[in-house]
Amino acid sequence: MRASRYLIAVLVSAGLIVAACLLFLYRGGELTPLRTIASEQQRHGGLYGTAVHADTYAYKFALVQAREPDVAVIGSSRVLTFRQELFGAGMVNMGLTASSTEQMEGAVRDLLRTRKPRVAILGVDHYWGNPAWVRTLDARNLPAQSRIVPNIMLPVQWLLDRKISAGDFFAGLVGTVSLVSGSAYAWGWSAIRTGDGFAADGSYVYGATLYGRSPAADPQFRDILSRVTGGRAQFAYGDAVSEPAAAAYDRTIALLRDAGVRVVVLIPPVAPVVYREIAARRTSGYRYMQPFLDRIARSGVAVFDYLDPSAFGGLPCEFVDGFHIGDVGAARMLKTMSGALGPGTIDGGRVEEAITRRAGYASLDDRFARLGERETDFLGLRCAR
Repeated sequence: MRASRYLIAVLVSAGLIVAACLLFLYRGGELTPLRTIASEQQRHGGLYGTAVHADTYAYKFALVQAREPDVAVIGSSRVLTFRQELFGAGMVNMGLTASSTEQMEGAVRDLLRTRKPRVAILGVDHYWGNPAWVRTLDARNLPAQSRIVPNIMLPVQWLLDRKISAGDFFAGLVGTVSLVSGSAYAWGWSAIRTGDGFAADGSYVYGATLYGRSPAADPQFRDILSRVTGGRAQFAYGDAVSEPAAAAYDRTIALLRDAGVRVVVLIPPVAPVVYREIAARRTSGYRYMQPFLDRIARSGVAVFDYLDPSAFGGLPCEFVDGFHIGDVGAARMLKTMSGALGPGTIDGGRVEEAITRRAGYASLDDRFARLGERETDFLGLRCAR
C-alpha cells in the first residue's frame, strides 16, 4: 500500500513537472505553429527566436507564404541584414536556408514551387567552392519534428545548467517575464530573453550583441582572424575548386533564369582587416578561391564581388563580427547593386538616408532596443556611437 502511494506521488509529481514545462514553452511561443508566427508577425511585427527548435528552414518558407514576396534574398547567415525598409518591393530574407551551393540549389527549387519571385539575390560565400568546406546537415532533410514531444523537459535542463533561474521559470509560467527585445511581440525564449531573433521580413536582429546584453563573439575580429591564420572552419585552406559545388551553382542559376527570375549574385564581405589576411594567402592557402570566383563571374548574371568591403565602401564599425556585415553595410551594397536589381526593387531614398544617418553603425535603427539602450561599441574598435 505504501509503495502504491509512493508510486502515485512520483507519477503526480512527474505529471506536474511536465505540465509546468509545457506551460513554460507555451507561454514563450515555442509551441506556436510556424505559420501562425509568420502571419502574426506580418500584422504586429516583433521577433521570432527559438531556443528549442531547429526550424529555420521551415520558418523561412512560412514567411514566403505569408509575405508572397517579389524579391527573395537567399544565402547563409551572411545575408541576414538585408531588410524590407531598404526595398521598394516586397521582399523576404531567406538567409540561413543555405550553407553550400548544393543547399542553395535545394532552397531555390523549393522556393520556385512555393512562390516565384521577380528578383532573386543570391549570397554565395567564397568558401563554398572549397573542397575542404564541411557541409552542414541540409535542413530540408531533417526529420519532421513535433514542436512539443521531443522538447518537453528542456526547461528543466535549462534550470539545471543555470541558463535560467527559478525566478525566470516562475515568471515564464505566469506570463510576467520582461521582453528584452523591446518589442511587444516575441515568440521563442531566445527572442524573449536576449532580443535575438528574426524580424517579420526574415532578417535577423542581433539584439544581445548590439546592445551589450551579452559579450560580443568577435571583439576586434580576433576570432575570425584566428580562423584565417589557422586555416580553420569557413577559412580552411584549399587548392582547387570543388567541381560538385561549382556544378550545383551553375544548376541554381539555370533554374532561376529558366523560370524568368532576374538573378543578382553577391559575394558577402569580410571585415577589412580580415580581407587583408585572406588576400595575403590567396595564392598559397586559398588557391581555390579565384578560380571559384571566376566561375561565378562567367555565369551570365550580374555578380558583385564584395569580399573586399572597399568595393562598396563598407566600414569596420559596420560589421557585427569579422564576416557578418550589419544593416548599414547591406544598404551600401544595395546602393551599388541598384541598377542590376531593376526599377523599383530598392527604395533609393531610404537607402541614401540610412547610409547618411547611420554611417559607422551596424544597425539601421534601435526599434528593438529597450528604453535607454543604444548600440554599443561591441567590437571594441572605438566606434563612435
